[in-house]
Amino acid sequence: MAAFRVLIVGAGLGGLACAIACRRAGLNVTILERSPELTEVGAGILLPPNAACIMRSWGLLDQLEANSAEPQACYKIQDYKTGEILIERPGPEWATQTFGSSWYHIHRADYQRVLAEEALKWGAKLRLGCHVTQVDCSDKPFVRLASGEEIQADVVVGADGLFPSCVGSTLRTAVVGHEVRPKATGDLAYRAVITKEHLDGLHDATLAPLLNVKAEAWAWIGPKMHSMLYPVRQTSEYNLVLLCPDDIPAGVRKEPAERIQMEMLFQEWHPTVRALIAGAEPQVLKWKVEHMTELEHWTRGNVVLLGDACHPTPPYQGQGAALAVEDGVCLGILLGLRRASTPHIPLAEILDLYCQLRKERTALQLPGALNNRALFHMEGEADRQKRNAVFKTATWDERSEGFEYSMADMTYQRALHGYDTIEATHEAFRQRFPAMALL
Repeated sequence: MAAFRVLIVGAGLGGLACAIACRRAGLNVTILERSPELTEVGAGILLPPNAACIMRSWGLLDQLEANSAEPQACYKIQDYKTGEILIERPGPEWATQTFGSSWYHIHRADYQRVLAEEALKWGAKLRLGCHVTQVDCSDKPFVRLASGEEIQADVVVGADGLFPSCVGSTLRTAVVGHEVRPKATGDLAYRAVITKEHLDGLHDATLAPLLNVKAEAWAWIGPKMHSMLYPVRQTSEYNLVLLCPDDIPAGVRKEPAERIQMEMLFQEWHPTVRALIAGAEPQVLKWKVEHMTELEHWTRGNVVLLGDACHPTPPYQGQGAALAVEDGVCLGILLGLRRASTPHIPLAEILDLYCQLRKERTALQLPGALNNRALFHMEGEADRQKRNAVFKTATWDERSEGFEYSMADMTYQRALHGYDTIEATHEAFRQRFPAMALL
């Protein structure tokens, strides 16, 4: 029997997770990456429990920890002006007991490197500098590269993200039949990575509570804006993100910015936030924060989308990368179960089950993310006082089931962070194909 060929376009976190899952199932995998080298855009990233559990099941969590991932000690949300702690999420023991794992802080490039090494170890082929310009969405799909080369496969996976080029996902356009442009959220994000050594050298007493503890995450929330900070790389660096009203021109994804812009925007904020901004480089980047209306179709022929190519979500809940990884794992498992089944299930039914599972899952995330944005950016003083009072009643146990805000609603949080992608995928396959024997 000829090997089933999976062609993955995009070597981001979701594409690499898909490659690993497919190779673990014995499928033939080739990954095409447009960049000439693996250079994951971004800085720090939160690895939430639902993604950490996948990494543990693959034996990769120890590697990620060795590559700087650290369990999050706690997460504190503070008032933008007074610094008062409004709500504090418990630490790793509570998270592991509740969700099966803790949150981890990691540098995005370290995460990508570990997944890439694992995919290659399992025998996936990775081709860099491959720019896909055309996709055939038939039952015998192929892609054409800028060089003119055509590559055929049994299934083509579009993991090329929200912005693989200036015009968006090539694979998404092919599947949908026309270009689908992202929608602005109204926010932009300033991003900076600051070394602990540099912050220590500022000798600013307001930073001591942050620098003298390990693996805590902090957020400061205020009218129309919020900021977030957490350490990466064994607390040798800090990832600082400032979200504020968008002033980037339409159609522009990112543009250079200066530290003085951040200082002016946050001049009335708590001294700790101002000190962190003062520690950033004079020149930084600011990024337009965008998302996209859910696509009606994620497949066309034997071409299927995952991650930001089909469901980019705003970053207010820290789940975008995790959901892309879940997508890749789910798709890889289903393709592997098809290979192991007798007789073979039609590929269209497998892709349909993938879409059903993942659409249900991603539909859960978006309302929570937008709810967090509304909570963090509240403008009216009375509304903020009510929010702060409600925050203080969170108990992070069964008493918080049905909590007014999703970020502390334990029913919602268990559904979001306690989800077992591997088990859920196997169970869905058993329910859809109960009479199917596996080789």
